[in-house]
Amino acid sequence: MEGVSPFFILPLLVLFSCLSLATTNQLYTDEFPLLAFKSLITSDPSNILKKNWTAGTSVCTWFGVTCDSPHNRVTHLDLSDMGLGGSIPPEIGNLSFLVSLNLSGNSLHGYLPKEVCSYNNLPRLKELQLSNNTLEGEIPLSLGECPQLEILALSYNNFVGHVPAQIGNITSLKRLRIYDNNLKGTIPKEIGLLNKLELMRLGFNELSGAIPNEVGNMTSLSDLSLSNNSLSGPIPSTIGNLSNLKHLVLRFNKLNGNLKILKYLNLSHNTLMGHIPSSLGNLSELESLDLSTNKLDGEIPSELTRLTFLAKLNLSINNLVGQIPRSNQFSTFENDSYMRNLGLCGLPLTRKCKDENGPTINPADEKSNNLSFMQEVGISMAFGFIFGFWGVIGSFLLKKSWRFAFFNFFDDVGDWLYVMGLMLVSKWGRT
Repeated sequence: MEGVSPFFILPLLVLFSCLSLATTNQLYTDEFPLLAFKSLITSDPSNILKKNWTAGTSVCTWFGVTCDSPHNRVTHLDLSDMGLGGSIPPEIGNLSFLVSLNLSGNSLHGYLPKEVCSYNNLPRLKELQLSNNTLEGEIPLSLGECPQLEILALSYNNFVGHVPAQIGNITSLKRLRIYDNNLKGTIPKEIGLLNKLELMRLGFNELSGAIPNEVGNMTSLSDLSLSNNSLSGPIPSTIGNLSNLKHLVLRFNKLNGNLKILKYLNLSHNTLMGHIPSSLGNLSELESLDLSTNKLDGEIPSELTRLTFLAKLNLSINNLVGQIPRSNQFSTFENDSYMRNLGLCGLPLTRKCKDENGPTINPADEKSNNLSFMQEVGISMAFGFIFGFWGVIGSFLLKKSWRFAFFNFFDDVGDWLYVMGLMLVSKWGRT
């Protein structure tokens, strides 16, 4: 058999050399923005970046970096919960194959660079998690140019300004968390364009104005929290269109109007007035109902006894009157569900109604008795409040990082499962 012609071997050598050079250039392409990020890190408690992120070595071996096998390009950068201090460089936008960026749980400060997603940067980005840092300035309008973004988490930072209307352009978005910042202004009506959005949490800001009717267009929404803002006006009736909604939290606002919805309904600490709508009895899947600390009056509708899945009820601190229903789930609720409604009577309260056996207790007399009782146990309750509230609940309100750790644990679990699913789907698609 004759030897292989050198004219055949030479083109192969050239081809292999080109492929090797291309792979090396690709690695250096991603090395530059990563080293730019490292150069702006001023605090690295574990010295991982200093020891592991070394120029001239493959970035695919660096801590927190994941590359894809076909192209050897950086697809995932996860440096969460490392206590890093510093800022985010604009060069981060040059990681053109990046799918997931997670820098949450650090002490990063400064502005979020506008280069994230602008000018067709990061076209593959699906997850941007920067929660629990000290980032400041306005949320970049360029985020509206992230064509494939599915998770946007900017909570527990110091962002100011408005919620950008451009977020409505991210039609692929499924999870939006920007609570616990210093955002003001209204919720943009463009938010209603996010018909794939499943979770939206904008609480603990300074948002004002009305909840836009367009929220009712977000038909995939299952979790909506707008608590602890200054929202006002009626609750949009269009929320009733959200057939997948299971978790709604609107507490600590200035809302009014009618009620309508789901499995978890919390409208406490508002200024709701009038009677409790009997139509709530049609929410056959409702498991938790909290209407406490409002100005509701009238009787408790008997239709609520149709809520056979109801496990938690709080109607306290209103102006409700009449006999408490006792059938179905209502036979399981204790005094705490009805406290400070002086016109209510019947079990589980000690106040009997006029048509029951025994003397009727006058609400004014019971109020006097309650005051006397409170005086007797005042000292105990004072100590209980000081050590209970400020020692536990107060910590969450005053210690931002603790509040983040508690609530973000559940968010991270959901996001981890979601991202793992994306990675598996991507892996199967390549095989």
